[in-house]
Amino acid sequence: MSSLVPFWFILITVLWTGFFILEGFDFGVGMLHSAVGRNDAQRRAAINTIGPLWDGNEVWLIVAGAAMFAAFPGWYATMFQPYGVFTGVTLALICALHGATFLSLKTTGDMHERSRHLARRIAPVTTAFVIGFIIWTHVEHSDTFFLNLVELLAILAVIAALWLVYEQRDGFSFAATTVTIASAIVAIFVGLYPNVMVSSTNAANNLTAANTASPAYPLKIMSVVAIILLPVVLLYQAWTYYVFRRRVSAREFEPQGLSAEDVRPGVPSTPIGKDGQSGAMNA
Repeated sequence: MSSLVPFWFILITVLWTGFFILEGFDFGVGMLHSAVGRNDAQRRAAINTIGPLWDGNEVWLIVAGAAMFAAFPGWYATMFQPYGVFTGVTLALICALHGATFLSLKTTGDMHERSRHLARRIAPVTTAFVIGFIIWTHVEHSDTFFLNLVELLAILAVIAALWLVYEQRDGFSFAATTVTIASAIVAIFVGLYPNVMVSSTNAANNLTAANTASPAYPLKIMSVVAIILLPVVLLYQAWTYYVFRRRVSAREFEPQGLSAEDVRPGVPSTPIGKDGQSGAMNA
């Protein structure tokens, strides 16, 4: 087995973890923006919390998929089973909670409160699924009784997220869901290695990092490219998050010159004259 095979297995773990951390709250915002936003301006505000970020976050999916295809083509070709379906549901729930905590952190006013409310409703279900997922993962991939540190971290993080959501600690809640989704993804890869896909018929048919890997020379070339470009991508994304760190308000997306308080149902808006009087009074 090439010495670069473990390196690429670890790198793919990092790439998928980064994707789910960053794209996770994008998915969550997409799931929840209609529930958080009660009008067009609020829905636009919710989407714009991720507007400057989502395209950069999706780069991680492209890179992770391409890395799997190039480094482990045999693994890439055979990725789905029942455990995979439960994993997908669990990750969808974590993304929804991750998105709700992100919206709580990035919005103001009514949207902020509705985001907190949704987070409180989603958190208990997500916690139950994460605990079930970690137990299933441990049973599938380990012969020991006790959870390993990554699995234990996932359970502690989701319980912390549940508590912090109810305590309305927005920043810490988002940090906890970040740790939850990261540790859940890492737990999958830690449990798998050195396997990449487990056979449902015979352990001898398992796909491993060694028997699905590309030859040594392509791995060497990709390693050089990854070592050079990955820090650049990380620095660029860190700068993007710093630039767009402020909260987003629905007022920014309301019709110019009118606030939500100015437009009441059943009352037509009246243009304002130059002297500050309404148009009706000027007439």
